[in-house]
Amino acid sequence: MKRFVTLLLTFILVIQTVPAAARAAETSGKTASIKWSYSSGTLTISPVSGAKNTEEWRVFESRWDWRGYFPWRDYSKKIVKVVIKKGVKSIPSEAFREYGSLKEVKMADTVETIGSNAFNGCGKLNSIDFSQSLTRIERGAFSGCKSLKKVVIPDSAETIGDGAFSSCVSLKSAALPKYMTVINRELFSGCAALTDVKMPQKLETIEYNAFSGCSSLNKLQLPAGLKTLNASFRDCVNLKRVTIPESLETANFFYVFDSSVTKLYFNGESGRVFYFGETADSVRLDQTHVILKKKEEFTLNAVRKADKISWESLNPEVAEVSSDGSVKAKKSGTAQIRAYVDNNYFALCRVDVIAPTTAINVKNIPEYISVGEIYELDVRVSPSDSTDKLEYSISNAPRADITESGEVRGLSKGSFTLTVKSGAKSKKYKIKVENPVISSGETVVTAGHYKTLKLKNTKRAVTWSSTNPGVLRVNAKGKITGIKEGYSCVIATVGDMKYYCDVRVMSDLEKRISDLQLKYPDGYYFTKHTPSKDFPLVSEEPCVHSRDGTAYCRGQCAGYANLISNEVFGANAPRYKIADKSRVKSGDYVRYGNHSVFVIYVVKKGDITGYDRTNEKHIKADDTYWYITHCNWNRDCGIIWYMKFEPRDITGDSYSRY
Repeated sequence: MKRFVTLLLTFILVIQTVPAAARAAETSGKTASIKWSYSSGTLTISPVSGAKNTEEWRVFESRWDWRGYFPWRDYSKKIVKVVIKKGVKSIPSEAFREYGSLKEVKMADTVETIGSNAFNGCGKLNSIDFSQSLTRIERGAFSGCKSLKKVVIPDSAETIGDGAFSSCVSLKSAALPKYMTVINRELFSGCAALTDVKMPQKLETIEYNAFSGCSSLNKLQLPAGLKTLNASFRDCVNLKRVTIPESLETANFFYVFDSSVTKLYFNGESGRVFYFGETADSVRLDQTHVILKKKEEFTLNAVRKADKISWESLNPEVAEVSSDGSVKAKKSGTAQIRAYVDNNYFALCRVDVIAPTTAINVKNIPEYISVGEIYELDVRVSPSDSTDKLEYSISNAPRADITESGEVRGLSKGSFTLTVKSGAKSKKYKIKVENPVISSGETVVTAGHYKTLKLKNTKRAVTWSSTNPGVLRVNAKGKITGIKEGYSCVIATVGDMKYYCDVRVMSDLEKRISDLQLKYPDGYYFTKHTPSKDFPLVSEEPCVHSRDGTAYCRGQCAGYANLISNEVFGANAPRYKIADKSRVKSGDYVRYGNHSVFVIYVVKKGDITGYDRTNEKHIKADDTYWYITHCNWNRDCGIIWYMKFEPRDITGDSYSRY
């Protein structure tokens, strides 16, 4: 007893000293495009190997389950941190909606899109590491994230959807991408704590209610180049000063700013600083929008009432300005140049620095692609900061198509010409589309024997592999060799495309059984009726009395099973009774109820039976079952081969002739 108590105390001590992370529940899984793991409050998402599209995070339980679910739903109330690994390009809609414990999100720089409502209602979220490759944030993505205080959205982002940060009541500062042209509806609606907004330098439009209810906002510096203001600043009750650029074309100020605020005066002077209730001194520039090439210089002239003008570039790495208004272009991009009398009164000029393309180089142009293959081009332009847009076109559209980002997809066999254009420069490439076909989608081979598979209609190198090399080997030329009884999938890979052949490796005994189909074929009848011309041991018609419905055949099932057994082992082979049906194997004769069957081969629980091509993993048997041959299943003497049969209902005797 004393020893038992000592052991028990030792066990408790060990448990208590195990680190919390080791004791925490850990789990993982996979969907069509991503792998996931959960441990100690952290959910980690990474791409499935070879997946081109990483948007499908949901699990679908049936063909009618159109919505599906995220497989980590059981941990949604425990997840504190989400880590998106390299290779994942998209975070789908509603992926983490209303995850009440989520505080931190880290994204690898491969993430390009954040779906609608992806983090909507995550009330404790206070830290987001955005991907530097981000191009799109969809509507409502971070709406209602009440603990979020600061967001810095990378300049790569082109679009931020309606209400993406609405009702983030603690948000104090936001930096928007430099080159975004539109601030969409309700983007920061209801962000009552917002005081500091870094506006995009290429901004042209601010949509309805973009900043409605931002009651802490007290001043605005609207960038040069802005053309349209809608009812953008309703209920901004503390807004006292707004800088209106001359570029503004459309605005109804009665609706832009809430009528409850002191009246705003607008007199049309360029760059004037406007107060509610009074006007102030002003300064004008002779230009409000200038386009320069790198290293070019230009001098801005100011017209003002005050004696002294100061100059400032809001993006000096793109364009710098000297004390006399001389502007020098440094690198491609957009800068806002400010001329001001003091910190309150100023005018703005937008400077776009362009860098025309001088050369195009496609690093990985393919000679061939396959039907269905998606090939991502690696295009380099000179200079690297060129402002000219890359454009793609295809001469023979039925053969292939191409996306704006340079992903070519083969559609049908033939050839096409790809044109890559940037500014005044362009290059053309001829590409051929193949349609490879594997010589067999499924086959059988006997252990110790071989066959050769071929991938037809391709001139590219083919890589062959076996998913279960312990059962089946394949060499570099597609020669498959059976090792032992079982299943393997053979995969022929060309480029990013895979072509599959399911292979059943038979034992010698199963081969002898299977060959008897040549004498007793599936679909014929084991009767004394008129013999078939092609197969004289069977008939093409059932028994007369079975056919006319007056009776059904009796005894043929037992006769057929005995016949097949005699064919395989010989009529004089001894017969042994099997007491335990779990020991039934290939070649055994089984009687249950009033029916007899002959076992071709046995699949045991856990055996590999197929290959899941979507998730790239083996399919394993959930239970033990047999494949059998028998006749008279429908009481009409019909012969059936390779019928799946579950042994749980066996009540009769089993026999072996080994």
